[in-house]
Amino acid sequence: MEELKQELEQLFDEMIHKIQLFKKKTYSPAFLEAYQDHRNLFSRISAACSGEKAIPSSELAEVIPEYAYQKMQKFSRRDREKFALNFNLTMVAYIVPLFMYTRDPVCEKLAEDMALSWNQKQVTKMEIRVSTYEKIAAGFKKSWFSFGRSSDK
Repeated sequence: MEELKQELEQLFDEMIHKIQLFKKKTYSPAFLEAYQDHRNLFSRISAACSGEKAIPSSELAEVIPEYAYQKMQKFSRRDREKFALNFNLTMVAYIVPLFMYTRDPVCEKLAEDMALSWNQKQVTKMEIRVSTYEKIAAGFKKSWFSFGRSSDK
């Protein structure tokens, strides 16, 4: 359990550095690489939360929100506002979608519980929602001109 917790914390720290890749041309390759790099972690989490001696997924769902909350408390009030956006973007663009991308019911539930825990703990002043890689990637493909246009011409 302790090893999984440390790996989840490391995942968060690693994904924060991928924020700079949250752009149309770089998001998909960065996301898919992160998924490949951490597939083993997702499998181990799923196995740990299943079976007779299962760890409750709710315990693992608390790890990243608690870790991020503690990191936020170390920043000055002014810096918290600056880092809040990066922390939220890390969660909605990488962490939650990575767990959802597994298509594993245990990991999907963990992602939902993680978002809920993030909001309840009020890691930042902004709430997050469950997001998927497919929806985010599709959002990059939409043209700005298509927004608000009527399709019944």
